[in-house]
Formats: sequence, structure tokens, C-alpha cells
Amino acid sequence: MELSKRLAPLAICVFTLYCTVKVFSQENFWEPTAGPSYSPPWEAVHALIVGSNGLVYAGLFDSGTVGNGIYRSIDYGETWKPTSLYRANVWTLAKSAFDNIFAGTSIGIYRSTDDGGTWKQVKIGTLIFCLAVDSSNHIFAAGESAFFCSTDNGETWTRSTTPLPGRSQCLAINFQGHILLGTDSKGVFRSIDQGQTWAAINAGLTKDKVFALATSNNGRIFAGTDGLIYNSIDNGDTWHASSNGLPNVEFRSLASHSDGHIFAGTNGSGVFRSTDNGNSWMAINDGLGSSRIQTLATDSHFLFAGTPDSGVFRSTNNGDTWKQGRIGLESLPVYTLASNAAGYLFAGTDITNRLYRSTDRGESWAPIGPTSTGIFAVATNAQGYLFAAFSYSFGDAGYATLNRSTDNGQTWNQVLQVGTWPSGRIFDVVCGSEGEVLVSTSDRGILRSDDYGRQWKDIGLNSFIVNQSALNSDGHIYAGTDSGAFRSTDKGENWIAINTGLTSGPIGSLQVNSAGQIFASTSAGIFTTIDNGETWSHTGLAEGGVIAINPSTGDVFVGSEQNGIFRSTNNGRDWLQINTGLSTKRVSSFTFSSVGRVFAGTSLGVHRSVQPLTAIKNVNSEIPRLISLEQSHPNPFNPITTIAFELPEDGAAQLTIFNAMGQQVIVLVDQAMRAGRHEVNFDASTLATGVYFYRLRFGEQVLTKRMLFAK
Repeated sequence: MELSKRLAPLAICVFTLYCTVKVFSQENFWEPTAGPSYSPPWEAVHALIVGSNGLVYAGLFDSGTVGNGIYRSIDYGETWKPTSLYRANVWTLAKSAFDNIFAGTSIGIYRSTDDGGTWKQVKIGTLIFCLAVDSSNHIFAAGESAFFCSTDNGETWTRSTTPLPGRSQCLAINFQGHILLGTDSKGVFRSIDQGQTWAAINAGLTKDKVFALATSNNGRIFAGTDGLIYNSIDNGDTWHASSNGLPNVEFRSLASHSDGHIFAGTNGSGVFRSTDNGNSWMAINDGLGSSRIQTLATDSHFLFAGTPDSGVFRSTNNGDTWKQGRIGLESLPVYTLASNAAGYLFAGTDITNRLYRSTDRGESWAPIGPTSTGIFAVATNAQGYLFAAFSYSFGDAGYATLNRSTDNGQTWNQVLQVGTWPSGRIFDVVCGSEGEVLVSTSDRGILRSDDYGRQWKDIGLNSFIVNQSALNSDGHIYAGTDSGAFRSTDKGENWIAINTGLTSGPIGSLQVNSAGQIFASTSAGIFTTIDNGETWSHTGLAEGGVIAINPSTGDVFVGSEQNGIFRSTNNGRDWLQINTGLSTKRVSSFTFSSVGRVFAGTSLGVHRSVQPLTAIKNVNSEIPRLISLEQSHPNPFNPITTIAFELPEDGAAQLTIFNAMGQQVIVLVDQAMRAGRHEVNFDASTLATGVYFYRLRFGEQVLTKRMLFAK
């Protein structure tokens, strides 16, 4: 989302304890935690397609404008999980000759070339109701009135110069390669020139609204309408009604099996099957948990039914019995994160509308606190207070509250209420070291409490949307707003704009480090100032996003909307993209635990650094002539020792600990570093007593020394 429209800026508590060393591999920087996650209810399934090797795809559709995208099953419909195409209303699905999957949505066409792993929008801005693929792998798409064709697997699309003769409901390709179009009020049309011209083929068809079309392997064409099923044996020139055994309902979907069986899904009476080319029908609803069938799909072994209220059902015996597919645990999008001295993690989301807590560093999560319509800000302080902003919306009305807990989220008290929805929003909460709490809002500027939230005062910027605020060690307040940055040196009594050098106005995220250096995120990237905001300069990172500063190491992290995570270990002079191990590149929040790990809130739950981050101290900027690695001190040690090394020039350095068997224990340092003398502490409190080796690698040079851990 645009920075000026951020609804979930970062809330961080600014403390951390020294990290404890654990044994981890160094394959990835990140790893997913166990959530937070939930098993969501099925939304309306509007489209189904069977892929290869057990893959089945379901296009979901909801009554709002957001939608739920595409779910995929890798076990023939037994279990389902969302793909990366989400928050889109999916009307139709199709499979090309290359097993590529195409999705027609309310905003265009998407294609996946890797079995639904990733999706690319190949046709933008056009609502697509129907898709079909012919034997030449030509892909056809019908919108409300426009018709499109792609002959290069969806790379480019040609629009027919002739408008569709009616609003499209369904498409099919017959055995001659002709395109058949079912409309909502004009019956069936046929095109023999790839959609350039259309001819009505409605002889014998007494129903004008055609929901579904299907072709069988013997050349018959079937049409599902409002009240009857029709079939044609002459390419649609004439139609004959088939009603033997059928109720008078809407026939929403049709599917043909390779053995010649035809299946019909109805709106209210479940599924029917014909084994005699549509002459007679029988209901097959044993185990089918819904009577409303929106879509059907089949392959040589399975039959699938998509419903608007109960998800997907699967039959392994030609429809005789059905079993509902189940949705696996789905990772929740996390908009805000915080941690406390006890090691607890707190994550806010808007899907289940709950705050989640982990007491085991992300190994498990549980919902806590009241149910709302979204949690977009959470923060803790050193005194054990937990603050969370809860939003409550009821159509066009609603409000936001700030709640406080003193028992890690077991019980809550409301301490503040802000505005009327949609104008009243709490975007950010910041805790100071002296009981201060700052709340950034959409229409009341910044509110301040100096007694842990008991009493509040409006401290200005009421005419601005304040996305985030920050405190420095002198008590100065900095605010990032939709109109730039502001500073107050008197607890918010007075404010001045500090935008010299900022080339983009809206500030989506703002943080200050222990040395007073400020970082601000804009649509033009990350800016910084070392003179209290008087002048700003660009750091060189053109990616904007949420900013977080590790209070232990001083490292700066930036989480972006599309390109993952960037890290600077030298106050913004250099940046390294660190996405290895991330399940998604949409990152909206960070927090730092008391054991040195960094946690990232993403669109797919919380991820954490595989290893703790190590505080590196630059103790001498004098540049040595040669690389050196000193003996750790003390040695023997219990449990902490300091390792010093010198680098003759800037470059990438790696300091690794090994046990006596030569097995890697931990990588203490693995980053670009400045020339000079550096020190890093190694804590072996979780390791066994014995001999350890530490190795410094710098370019082609490698130095190794020995140390003894004696408890």
C-alpha cells in the first residue's frame, strides 16, 4: 500500500537483553514460526479446475469487493491451502496445454506457470467471467461485452472488434473447435472464427438464461438453464430438453466424464448424474453438505463440486458418495509485533480480529484479548505494560480503543477511545522509559500519557494523519505524517516541520537510534538525519517500508510491501537484502526478542531469524596493516568470552564457532564491515563444556584459534 495510506505502521518496544547463543544452521537468514494461524471457513467457491499430479484449484468469490483468491489442493482435493493469489474475486479457471493455470477475476487475468506457486497478471483491468482453451492452445476470455484471444499462452491478448451479443455466462469449445457462448438473456451463440463473429443457435431452446455449457466425448453439447437441461447432437443447430428425473431449478454447472457420464450441479437440489446421454437423471447427494452447487470439475478418477456456502466436495466413485475437503491451517497476515522482557511475542491481525501471543518464541500461538475488527498497533515497555489498539467497525460507523494489560494479555482495561470510524484510527503506539505512551492517530494527531495510560493529553498535529512517532534519549518527539516530519522538544507543546532534504512528503515509518540518528521512510526510499532533523539525506535505499532498529546491535531493518527485508549494519550507509527463508516478501512489522532474535510480521505469519543477532563493537577506527584474530578473553571462560579481530580494509567478514568435532556451532558475524578493530561477545551458556574453535574468514584469508569453556 502507499505510505500515505498506511493503516498498520510499526509499534515497537525499545529494549532488548544480550543474546543467548544457540545452535543453528546458517542456510537461511529467516525461518517461519508456527503462526499465528487459523483454519478459515470456506468462502464461496465459484470455479474449479483439475490440474496434473493431484493438483486441484478452487477460485473463491465473496460478496464484497476484496475476494479470497485461489486455493490449491496437492492431494486430489483432500486438503486445501491458499496460493499467493489472494484478495481477488475469481470468476473462472482454465488449464492450457502446458498445464498453465489461468484465472479470470474482477480485475483481469492471472496466469501460473509453476502449479499455482506464483501468479502473474497477464491481462489488466478487465472483468473476466469465462475462460476456455481449444486444442491449439488458443485461450479465449469473455467479459461483460468484450471477447479476447491469446495465441501465445497468455503473453498478449487481442480484443475482438465485434462486441459480445449478450452478457457472458459460460464458454465451451466443441469437437470442431467452435466456440460456444452462453449468455444471461439471449441463449447460446456460436463462433467459427475465434470470436470475430457470432451466430445465435437457439432452435428448440426455450430458456434464454444459460448458466453452463459442456461437451461430451461423443460430440454432444449440453446447456444448463433456469429450469431445464438441453442437449444438442448437431453442434447446437437444434436443442432438445431433458427433464426426466430433474427438478425445476437453476442448473448452474455441468461437467462431462471421459466414460460419457454427464453431471449437473443445481442451485438448491445438489448434483444429478446421467449415464445415457442426458435422457434420464438421478440425484447423487450422499455426503454432499450443500444443495447449492456453483461449479463442477472432473478427471478420470475424481469428481469435484464447488459450493457457495460449504467449500469443495470430492467423490471418488462417480458421485455415489461425497466428502468435504478441508482447509489446512492458514498463516495470518501480521500488521504489528511486540515483545517483552519475558520473551513473549504479541502479533496483531485483521482476519480473525484477535491479538495473538506466543510464550515460546513463536513455536506456538494463541489468541488473547477482546475480539475486534483489527489490531494494527501493539507495544510493551520495560515495566511490563502491554498496550494494543483495537479497531471496531460497524458498516460506516465505529471507533478505536487503546487497551492496557499488566499480566501479559490475560486481562485488559480500556484506557483510551479515539474518534468515529472511519476517521478515528490508531496507527501507532510507542512506549518510553519513564512511563510515557504516545499514540499516533488519523484525526487527533498525537496523544500523550505520562502515567502508563491513566491520563491523556492531546499534544498537537491534529490536522495531520500521524503514521508513527518516536522518542529520543532527550525526550524529543518526532512524528511522521502525511505531510512530512515534525519535531517537538517540549513534550509536544510546540512543533516544527523538519523536512529539509526530504524529497517526498508522506512519512510512513520513522525511528530513532540510541545515538540520536533518525530514519524516515517515504515513497522515495529511506532518508536519515544526524542533526536532530535539521537536514535529511537519502541513504541510498530506494525501497520504502516499515523501519525498525535493533536496540542491541543498532542494525536498521526495513520491511517492504513487495521486495522483502533490507538490513544495514552501518547506520544506513550500506544495505543488504535478506530474504532467504522468507515465505513472502510482504513485510509490515518487526520486533526484537530478549535472546537476540529478530521477528518479522509478514502477510504469511511471523518469521524469525534463524540465529540470534550478535552485538559487534567497533573499538578502534585506526586501520591496521594486516588482518588479525586475537586470543579470546577470558580463556578459559564461563559462560561469556570476548573475541577481538582487526580488519585492514572494508569488506565481508565471517566469524564462526566450531566444536571439538569440527561441527559448526554458530556464525557470530557474517556481514560487510568497516576496517578497524572489532569485538564480539560469545555466550556458551547453552553449550556443553569443552574445547571450541573460532575461525575468522576475510576474503581469501582464514585465521583460527582455540578456547576452552569450563563450567
